[in-house]
Amino acid sequence: MKKTIELRQFLFLFFVLGSLIIQAQEYKNFDLNKYYTPDIVRNSLDLNLHLSNNFQTNKYANDSTKSNSFSWDFRPNFLSYKSNRALISTKSVRIRTDGSFGKSGKIHDDFSRNSFYTENSLDLNYSTYFYNKNESFFLLQLNANLSSVYNKSNLFTDGRKYNEIGNLNYSIKPYVGIGKGRLELVTDARQAVYILDELSKKGKLKQDLTDMQIFEFAQVISKVKNKRFLDARLRKIEEISTVDSFLLKNNYLTNQDAAYFTTLYDFWEKGALYDRYSGQSIELNISPNIGFENKLNKTYLHQNGDFNSTKLYNGELNLQYRFEKSIGLNWQQSMYAKLGTIFSAGEGENKNDINVIEKSEGTITDGLFYVSYNLSFYPSTRTRLMFSANSYNKLKIYDNILVNGITQPKRIEKDFNVGGGVYLDYYISQQLRFSVSTGTNLNINNLYNDEKLFRYGIDASIFYSIF
Repeated sequence: MKKTIELRQFLFLFFVLGSLIIQAQEYKNFDLNKYYTPDIVRNSLDLNLHLSNNFQTNKYANDSTKSNSFSWDFRPNFLSYKSNRALISTKSVRIRTDGSFGKSGKIHDDFSRNSFYTENSLDLNYSTYFYNKNESFFLLQLNANLSSVYNKSNLFTDGRKYNEIGNLNYSIKPYVGIGKGRLELVTDARQAVYILDELSKKGKLKQDLTDMQIFEFAQVISKVKNKRFLDARLRKIEEISTVDSFLLKNNYLTNQDAAYFTTLYDFWEKGALYDRYSGQSIELNISPNIGFENKLNKTYLHQNGDFNSTKLYNGELNLQYRFEKSIGLNWQQSMYAKLGTIFSAGEGENKNDINVIEKSEGTITDGLFYVSYNLSFYPSTRTRLMFSANSYNKLKIYDNILVNGITQPKRIEKDFNVGGGVYLDYYISQQLRFSVSTGTNLNINNLYNDEKLFRYGIDASIFYSIF
């Protein structure tokens, strides 16, 4: 009798677990790649900050050394995204400031060195893809960049010595292009499945929704996110109310208790933390553009320093391919390939410390092939594990170079790079993300006597998004 009861308990537990597994799998067959968004407008503002400090001491027989360095990396990024069947438009403003300062020297000596380094940039980007009914498109794009680098070090021993380097770059790049294909943002469809799957597990749904009903639910999610409020609390009330109203109106719910609302609220906040895309496109674009660069190099031996000014007038041609596909609901593969060439006509002027001027001019031809592949796994709404591999091959030819009217020999530079890495991202909250990564990189070039560089690194960062 006891064995019969134990067998019945086992069979009951088996069927309960089986039914839960079946329930958990009932929305796993929904194909994210078939989703497309309605007319949407999205805006985001991210603040990425990375800080580190290092202190080191070394003991020797006669003396000891110490060093202290602090570094920062701050990257605000504003993005505005608009998508409808006729166009996809993106506007962005990216700011970056990073650098370091430090001090090192001997503990029992007057030898010391102070250093300061900073790199700053401002990027303004605009692009619009105009589509016809068969997904052929015409591209208009404009990129503007302003960047600077400043590096100064002071050495205190037997008098004051210093080295100072400054660099300022700015460029304007308009693009026009044609192509075929489209990448769809399918994040809202994934969020819809997250919500429905969890509600189903908790027995809050009267029926299993069909693919068309899931699609309609995802469309409601996409549309309600277009609404903007100054008060984040009012926005969330409107969004949750809209989603709840859709489920209630279509008679999908068994009841609206605390478990239902907490589930809906949780997956509304956490269900769309990672953007997912689907589709492919091929694009051919051209760009006539111009770039300027100014450099200053001063030391304690030179009062004025060396000043170099360069102008480059470029013609650029690029062939690009993009591919995004969801593999089930929790895997994503992404590929990007680019074949490009740049023809540049440049002129430069170098003025040394005693005002001797050297003028140069010539042509530069660049060839580039770049390819990258990413495989991402999303074990939960908060977590992403990504495996990445990339490679580029670059060839640069300097020809017809004249320096003060004297012809210089033709020069060819080759640069090959291959690398890979593993990235882990975890959202602590909706706005706060922790990221850790590790990767390797091999670079082979003939810039400095056919050097080979192999790098391996580990990095950790914290990112905060305002909205």
